Amino acid sequence: MSFYGKSHGHQQLMAFWAPFLLVHLGGQDNITAYSIEDSQLWPRHLLSFVVQTMGVAYVLYKYVAGSWTLVTASALIFVSGVLKYGERVWALKLSSLENMSKFLDSRKLSEANRKRQALVSQWNIFVQWGQGEKLDPEEVLQGAHDLLPICVAQFVDYKFWPSAFQSNAVELFHKKGQMFELVEMQLSLMYDFLYTKAAVVFTWYGCFIRAISSVATIITFFLFQSSIGKNDFNRVDAIVTYILIAGAVLLEMTSLLKAMGSTWTCALLHAREWHRLHNIVVSVRRRVKAAERNRRWSGSIGHPELLYSSHGGGGCVQSLGCKELWKKLHHSLPIISDSTKRLVLEEVRRMAEACEGEEDIMRSYSGQCALNPWRGFFKDPTLHVGIDFDDKILTWYFATEIFLSWSSPREECVEEQDYVEAIRAVSNYMIFLLAERPYMLPSPVRVVLYANAKAAYVGLDFSNREQISRKLGM
Repeated sequence: MSFYGKSHGHQQLMAFWAPFLLVHLGGQDNITAYSIEDSQLWPRHLLSFVVQTMGVAYVLYKYVAGSWTLVTASALIFVSGVLKYGERVWALKLSSLENMSKFLDSRKLSEANRKRQALVSQWNIFVQWGQGEKLDPEEVLQGAHDLLPICVAQFVDYKFWPSAFQSNAVELFHKKGQMFELVEMQLSLMYDFLYTKAAVVFTWYGCFIRAISSVATIITFFLFQSSIGKNDFNRVDAIVTYILIAGAVLLEMTSLLKAMGSTWTCALLHAREWHRLHNIVVSVRRRVKAAERNRRWSGSIGHPELLYSSHGGGGCVQSLGCKELWKKLHHSLPIISDSTKRLVLEEVRRMAEACEGEEDIMRSYSGQCALNPWRGFFKDPTLHVGIDFDDKILTWYFATEIFLSWSSPREECVEEQDYVEAIRAVSNYMIFLLAERPYMLPSPVRVVLYANAKAAYVGLDFSNREQISRKLGM
């Protein structure tokens, strides 16, 4: 964009457009990052923020002078842009995994507070969620907020001891059979924490930025409107400027309304004990079914290509870099049944009780919990010194396939069929994570193991004992 050879009025408007770049670089509240790695690169975004801000400031200083109203409007939209862009960079910094540990440190309770909470915990549970048979989605969502530190701790491998209130709340959700709903909503909150501005917007300085930015944008609109008659602006330039300002105002109002009706606002009002205002917001959310529409899991999980599919989309698809999109379009994701959810939850609880809540013991086990009742019949296939986690996934996957192929469930026994379905779902999902989402597994994870296994075992019939024996050298 060149300023030279243009009229003074045109130069002023072109300079006035520059701060809108900062406003739009600040982005929407519902997205700041596309992957966890983006949060780790927040210093790069900070550098970009500094360079862009200095560039816009120079343009304003050089070309916008001459009209008091336009200078004031430029200053206001510049402040709004700096705040919004800076807010995005700050949100990226806060959403990094390192900062989650600091968040959990702030939630630790002293021993005195634990004893005091233990006395009032049961009463708080009764007041907050009542004694109905089921909790509605908004109540489950509030519970997800109250229990969020437990979920965050699992993401960063942090030993977080829940308060008495949190322990009783978990037990309540289990009794009502709504643990999966709770986990679904907790994961949606974790998405907000990692990929949106939620960590910043719903703080005192986030509210301050919202107020300043909204007021500044609206005042800018009126200031520009009043300057139209005082300056010789080109009609096309004026229309473009109106579009920019109207877009900024629309974005601000949309952002403000979404923030006011957000579940994070409900949690903030609840924590501040502003019960009347909290009840108003929750009633509006119930009317539009916000928790049901925006906070639920699709019910499907990833499925491995290994041993199942030979559809690669061809060389054309791969050369265009659309292989992953082709997979999503060509393969439908399996829906997890209620029986699988129930059995997985029961197994997690059983493991936690068997290990007495010691996560280190649970990590050191490689299936021993499942094999303990069958001692003398089966040997843990991963009982080798130094075997890595990714090797364990592959080993257990093939062991599971072989066992299920040789031991078909009885058709008349629904319970056995449910167990087989749950076992296959978990086994397939672990392979999917190894092949497609290795960053979600404890490092180090070698994706090449999956490729080698795929090449070695593709087309293998697990029900054929002779073929299996030859392949494994048995």
